[in-house]
Amino acid sequence: MIKTNLEKWNSRISGWVCVSGEDAASYLQSQFSNDLRGSAERPCTYGLFLSLKGRVRADAFICQTGPERFEVVSYNCPSKELCSLLEENVIADEVDFTVREIGTTFVVAAETLPVIPDASLIFPGRRMRESHFDVVFSSGSTTIPDKELEHIRVKDGIPSVPIDIGYGELPQEAGLESVAISFEKGCYLGQEVMARLKAMGRVQRHLYHVSGFSNTPTSLAGINCNGQPAGEIRSVISDECAGKWYGLALIRRRFAESDSSPKWTLENGNTLEVGEFTGDE
Repeated sequence: MIKTNLEKWNSRISGWVCVSGEDAASYLQSQFSNDLRGSAERPCTYGLFLSLKGRVRADAFICQTGPERFEVVSYNCPSKELCSLLEENVIADEVDFTVREIGTTFVVAAETLPVIPDASLIFPGRRMRESHFDVVFSSGSTTIPDKELEHIRVKDGIPSVPIDIGYGELPQEAGLESVAISFEKGCYLGQEVMARLKAMGRVQRHLYHVSGFSNTPTSLAGINCNGQPAGEIRSVISDECAGKWYGLALIRRRFAESDSSPKWTLENGNTLEVGEFTGDE
């Protein structure tokens, strides 16, 4: 589906926290999975907050708006939870946290940064494959997301945290290492596990495209391969015009990568098709 330039969809952003102070940059760098040092050329960076064991806790965009000021925005982590997550490892750092008011938000398809008067924040988003930007206002009414935006995300195979890659799961299971993790920066929470996985590890599950013609399953519905438990549905959407449903599912790789001809079924017995891995190999 090719998006028209400046096509617009209502969206939702759950969390927005301003991090400021003379230690803001170094503190965020120590907590975030991606490298913020290129923020002068790339003022907004997507990445993850991980546990010491490398498990996903939340994802966010960090946008530098001043020498000592960063706006941290998350699609699905509420502001209070995001603020608590950001604060929990402060010891002697000179850093302040301010929860921002979230007003109207929308997504616009554009190749270059659009000029939108009075917008509080504009940054490249992760809701579809084609170029687009999230636009955030600190005033106005909270918007109800357009269903089409979720349909585009699922069909494009863009993982959503925590729907597709849940809290306590590994970024590599959803192919996020290529977009959300730096293997060059210094120490950060979860860095040792990320480096070990890159050097010699292999995750046992991956996020795959799935689809079917039966009744639309619910999220977390189990998937069997030749009668054995193999995974579960995560995101799922219904395409009534095609009489078909599409989804993303976390599946054990030994089943999905088998040379045999697998028979895929849902836990209720309905059949489904398993497609490609959503990430980059």
